[in-house]
Amino acid sequence: IEENPYAAGFGRLTGGATQLETKSGSNKFSFTAARFFPTFRRIIGGPIDSFRPRITFSGPLLRDRLFFLQAFEYRFTRARVPSLKAPGDDSTFESFNSFTQLDYKIGKHNSAKLLVAFFPERDRFVGLNTFNPQSTTPRVMRRGSLFSLSEQSIFSNGSFLDSWLSYGTNAVTVSGPRTRPLELLPEGNKGDYFADLRRQSRRLQWRESYFARPIQFYGEHSFKFGGELNYLNTSGVFRSNPILIRQQDQTLARRIDFLGAQNVARSQNEYSAFAQDRWVIDQKLTIDAGVRLDHDGLARTSNVAPRLSFMYRPLHSQLVIVRGGIGIFSDRAPLSVGYFAQLPGRVVTTYAEDGISIIDGPRHFEHRRAARLRNPYSLRWSVQTDFAVTRNLTARAGYMQR
Repeated sequence: IEENPYAAGFGRLTGGATQLETKSGSNKFSFTAARFFPTFRRIIGGPIDSFRPRITFSGPLLRDRLFFLQAFEYRFTRARVPSLKAPGDDSTFESFNSFTQLDYKIGKHNSAKLLVAFFPERDRFVGLNTFNPQSTTPRVMRRGSLFSLSEQSIFSNGSFLDSWLSYGTNAVTVSGPRTRPLELLPEGNKGDYFADLRRQSRRLQWRESYFARPIQFYGEHSFKFGGELNYLNTSGVFRSNPILIRQQDQTLARRIDFLGAQNVARSQNEYSAFAQDRWVIDQKLTIDAGVRLDHDGLARTSNVAPRLSFMYRPLHSQLVIVRGGIGIFSDRAPLSVGYFAQLPGRVVTTYAEDGISIIDGPRHFEHRRAARLRNPYSLRWSVQTDFAVTRNLTARAGYMQR
């Protein structure tokens, strides 16, 4: 987890970053299994509240050449709302994850990796609470997949190239019975969840990173250059039933109608480029300087983000380390902004205290967005000190502003 990712390779973010790296396989077969005992509502009985088994096995397919890793994980969680009556007092979250990795050693200086992942999920009664019983909450179905192929090449001069191509899909369905309108009341809502959403998204991503051979010039310089291309596409259908807002005495205060089903679609192209120099001046001081360019096809803007950070060891040992940095960070415009104007409009009618006489409306509301979009943006700087209290204990003090 990178709390302050000042390296120019990190882009399209305004907060921290999570970087995941999976280990390559080996010639040794391995098998692990964990968490095969469920958690019950009562100590030894009652409904299952949590069950999260996981198995992983790996080993060689061709000795010293081709290796595999396969992992499966199932997650089930039940959340209860004590203020509601059984059996309508719980919501469930269920998912299954499959992860497959193949590592192939092409030659002495080349290797390739294939990743395939599937992660379906099914959630029932999402948002269940005291004021929203089960019928007023949606079911959420997700189906996701990821396919990626990467290759690393080491050249004779010590530099190397990292290439990565991936394709991912994500489908989401949010639905409810929709046989009755949703009614909002001061002491609790009733009826059925009002919306039906079905959306599919796809992403194609290509990334290249080149690590140059270090050069000596008033210290050691390690240069890194890279670029990235992204294509994103989403489409879906939005349907909604009326929402009735009632007063304490059940009389109608307001009615919201949605203008039928609406198909939405949007695509987006993005590209990025960056350059980074790690300058090791001596054993005490290291400076990282870089710049990044991100182009957002939805906002139709290009953002330049310079970054600078340092690491300083005032002592010859590792007892005290001072780190700091400053940089500009910009995030992508959400793809949903692109189809916001395509969403179904709504008609709002407001009633008098008798619940019959109309005092405003029907008033028609359309979805509109600004003609010019701007990407989320932040200027961040930070400084922190790590110092060893004992051999096994390290303390940290720091300040960050963004």
